Amino acid sequence: MASQPILGKMSRDYAKIEQALAFLLVRSLERPSLEEAAAHVGLNKFHFQQMFTRWAGVSPQRFLHYLSPERTRACLEASRGVLLASAEQEIFGSMHFYDRFLAYDRRSLTEHCQGGDRIEICHGWIESPFGEALIMVSPRGLCGLTFSIGQGREDALKEMTRRWPQAIFRENLAAVEEYAPPLFASERPRLALDLRGTPFQRKVWEALLRIPAGALVSYDALAIAVTGSPRGARAVGAAVGANPVGWLIPCHRVIHRSGVIGRYRWGRPRKLALLGWEAAQRDLACG
Repeated sequence: MASQPILGKMSRDYAKIEQALAFLLVRSLERPSLEEAAAHVGLNKFHFQQMFTRWAGVSPQRFLHYLSPERTRACLEASRGVLLASAEQEIFGSMHFYDRFLAYDRRSLTEHCQGGDRIEICHGWIESPFGEALIMVSPRGLCGLTFSIGQGREDALKEMTRRWPQAIFRENLAAVEEYAPPLFASERPRLALDLRGTPFQRKVWEALLRIPAGALVSYDALAIAVTGSPRGARAVGAAVGANPVGWLIPCHRVIHRSGVIGRYRWGRPRKLALLGWEAAQRDLACG
């Protein structure tokens, strides 16, 4: 999974995966069969199952089990207190955490609040298991990752560049390609993050980084971890939605307390894909 050709194949498969998940979402009350989902994306059941298993590592049936309301509610219960526990142990605040996972630059906040003045940011589109992804890299590290959605590449690029109104942007695929395999590898090496945001937003993003792969938390639980009260859920939700680095800062792991997997900045089908794929990789790694 570390090589670019494999990521390219995954990305091509993903377009049909997302179409199938969107179809299953819209028709959920009718409980459509996998054969119907396969037909919707122009494949027979056998080839659809083969493609899906190649992409996810598990069968479509097992993948959909990961997304069932019963399982998501169980995950929420199992993950209860994970953010508070890690905060109490000061896991995220320790240099040990940064050394193991990320080189996270806190010193750039003033520069970032000035709109990225004098910063040169390289960007480029890469293939990923979840479709095309736009990566933004500053001299200090990865500063943006967004996925292509309905509006296409141009609008996605505009949305990201608005975050740094005074920065200089250069398309440079060679500068960003090195980030692609580590981002989507099961064993991710140490990566540098360069984040622009308000102190409150950055606090929320730090909390998101404490959610383990395969775990789910509610907006209420995230608000309690960040503000000490569930009444902060609305403000926390807004900060989650402003996350500049999709996937790596795992805003997709936050769902409604009822277990419902709701809206997502890059589309609800992609959120289902991210959560199901992540759960599958965790189970495969555990044997």
